[in-house]
Amino acid sequence: MSNHIPDLWPKGLSATVLSPRAILKAQGTKLAERTKGLLEGEVSTSGGLKEGKPGVILELDIVAPVLNNYRHRVLTAWHAHDMFYPAYIQRAGGDSWEIPAATEEKFVEEVGKVLQSPAIASVLDSLLARSNEAEEAKQAG
Repeated sequence: MSNHIPDLWPKGLSATVLSPRAILKAQGTKLAERTKGLLEGEVSTSGGLKEGKPGVILELDIVAPVLNNYRHRVLTAWHAHDMFYPAYIQRAGGDSWEIPAATEEKFVEEVGKVLQSPAIASVLDSLLARSNEAEEAKQAG
């Protein structure tokens, strides 16, 4: 009989796992960088229920500072108070917590799908065009 005991822990196990809040905040920062500050991503945190269970609600909004801080909700995420994962994602306008994310990797993947969706691309283009027009009018004005 062999004395070698295999490592049975998940292959993707890492000491550098980020919380859902940290991931969403990083995306907000990246949005501001890519749009040269015309748009920002803002994460708000509150307590809330998902199907009767208390936990943490994270809301990611796109904010357009030059449009009087106009806001557009992108997604809402929920996780238990004592466990970041699984986290559950609700697309803006969605009526259920349809996207479960058991791990950081899955959360990043699912948030990426939402952020890269055609609906969000339309919102980004619209807000950027409106912000550019507002900036031009302010400079001309």
